Amino acid sequence: AGNPSVNEEWLTFAEDGYRGLFETIKTPMVDAEGKFIGVLGIARDITERKAAEAKILRLSQFYAALSESNQDIVRCTSEEELFPKICRNAVQFGGMKMAWIGLVDPDTSMVRLAASFGDGTEYLQGIKISVDAASPFGRGLTGSAIRENRPFWCQDFRNDPLTAPWHERGARAGFNAMASLPLTRGGATIGMFNLYAGETNAFDQAARNLLVGMVTDISFALDNFTRETARKRSEARYRAVAQSANDAIITADSAGNIASWNRSAEIIFGYTEAEIMGQPLT
Repeated sequence: AGNPSVNEEWLTFAEDGYRGLFETIKTPMVDAEGKFIGVLGIARDITERKAAEAKILRLSQFYAALSESNQDIVRCTSEEELFPKICRNAVQFGGMKMAWIGLVDPDTSMVRLAASFGDGTEYLQGIKISVDAASPFGRGLTGSAIRENRPFWCQDFRNDPLTAPWHERGARAGFNAMASLPLTRGGATIGMFNLYAGETNAFDQAARNLLVGMVTDISFALDNFTRETARKRSEARYRAVAQSANDAIITADSAGNIASWNRSAEIIFGYTEAEIMGQPLT
């Protein structure tokens, strides 16, 4: 074409076997009469620079996923509402290929799917994962993470012995790295958060720290959901008892305004609950 070209390409050197990513510039060479006589090539090793850029990008993505997930934790009121959003954030903001959350069935010791998002979710169809160490399906990252209540990291999914039962599935889905992080409720491990990356070595120490922080926040949210559910049940039981009582039962909020007013109070004082709610107790 008679024009210079700039490309990025992986090169392997025969002398020592070194393989690196190079930026190559190819320029046509011409003689004094303008006749094409050859090509001048200049190559610059950009392997380290590209690795540093990829690391910064990956961390930025994890920070974005963490931020979005914390916002969802504030807005959501149940794990059924929260889990799909967490998986979505890991893919759409965190740059993961696929993410899913599984919960342990206490009767079978098998992990059941609770939520998933991303490319390769067919990987989960019919998948068998156990928390029983004696089972061949319980010796992988997920079972180990749940049993030991600590994160497990796989930087080369297709060659790691711990992921052997799932190598074929992972290859079809394009998974090359995996993280399995335990989720807790009330201090007990109830399941895990699994993430899959399309490239190997996707989880350096900085990325691991961010993901551990994310699951800590998720587990904190699960504890809050449990407390809120217990509070609502307690309120419902109190209200049922109060409404059936023969005595007037009245409660007030911290500002001294009426917060509840049972049927007996309506009969004794002559005001319905709708009329009196929010009025000063005195």
